[in-house]
Amino acid sequence: MRKGIEEKRITLDYTAAKDENLLEPLQFRLFITPGAYDKLAFTFNNMTYSDANFEYKSADFRPGDEFIAYADSVATYLSLNPDKHLTIIGHTDSIGSDAYNNPLGLERAENARKYFLEKLEVKNPITVQTMGKRRPVAPNSTRKGKDNPEGRQKNRRVNFIIE
Repeated sequence: MRKGIEEKRITLDYTAAKDENLLEPLQFRLFITPGAYDKLAFTFNNMTYSDANFEYKSADFRPGDEFIAYADSVATYLSLNPDKHLTIIGHTDSIGSDAYNNPLGLERAENARKYFLEKLEVKNPITVQTMGKRRPVAPNSTRKGKDNPEGRQKNRRVNFIIE
């Protein structure tokens, strides 16, 4: 599907009425004219979603369902606000040098950018940046100095800023 809501996000729940026989197939249409849409009552700022994290040493962007729903909302917001632009910032965990992590963070941001351009057909400007390992959101190690795999996983992420 190129436009609209993906089929997997729509469910139909129905119950047959007791003692009723349908003689004809039930049919319906869902149609709302664009002028009938409510204006968005919120704005997006700096967003990070945990299911948009990356595997260790990887820039493969494999968004989960929560991110897909978020990205769809961002694309709608951007289409209604052509003066806005999106900045995507890539982050890494603390393992490795800046010389390794900075390009990896940039590649993660670029792969997320490709998702917005190719899958969601966003027309607004999108810029990419890297923070490498400089802005962790979780500790990369425990208080006793041991490795913290859960924290490092949270730090392998991308942030989305709409301005």
